[in-house]
Amino acid sequence: MFVDSPDKSWEAYGRDDPYFGVAADPKYRAERLSETAKAEFFASGETYVAELLDRLETHAGRIGRGRALDFGSGVGRVALPLARRFDSVVGLDVSPSMIREAEANALRFGLPNASFRPSGGDDLPNVEGGFDLVNTVIVLQHIQPHRGYRIIGRLLDLVADGGACALHINLTRRATRLRKAVNWSRARFLPLHHALNLASGRKWNEPLMQMNVYDLNRIALMMQDRGFDGFYAHRFHDEPHPGVILMGIKGRPRG
Repeated sequence: MFVDSPDKSWEAYGRDDPYFGVAADPKYRAERLSETAKAEFFASGETYVAELLDRLETHAGRIGRGRALDFGSGVGRVALPLARRFDSVVGLDVSPSMIREAEANALRFGLPNASFRPSGGDDLPNVEGGFDLVNTVIVLQHIQPHRGYRIIGRLLDLVADGGACALHINLTRRATRLRKAVNWSRARFLPLHHALNLASGRKWNEPLMQMNVYDLNRIALMMQDRGFDGFYAHRFHDEPHPGVILMGIKGRPRG
């Protein structure tokens, strides 16, 4: 009860503050979320998807537009723009509240080809492979790496031959040693996190957003072992912590 559970924290955001949980900007707070801010929120997903597909096809060639998977789909910020470009899209998320909001958004935008399911655990048992694109962005950083590497392996296995992956990871944290120590401690002793929330003027029980980093070389080897002939690492600009999006095609050389 004293150790942070990212899954429980994510459901708390899904229940109480879903748009802020996805993009931690004060304008997306539930109590101040306007229609203008919500439009900007979804526009950012459109921009991400358009730029992602352009970079993928520039560096690796055109991919199929049949099935796409978005892991950690939240309220549909990325899954819904994907649904405008692919025949069908599956969004996976650990939070039932996020899934309900994503389904409502798909209905509102008229995108019946987007479906949302619970991830069902780190082995992602609720989906079968054969995806032309498997994507995850600003998600893995909130999951402890010992779980995240298992999820990454499963995501890579779900990519069809000739399909692509796009995996966003953080490589390091811009923080002092003291700040890193405090963050490490608050994840392992939630009363400290609650006290620091109050000291910062936030609600005492606002969930913790963990920020974890991953080993680029380890993931590159995982990709190689699963038949990705090469990958392209693009710097990710939208986060304060240095990160990259790893993109690759399974079973087809870059060109």
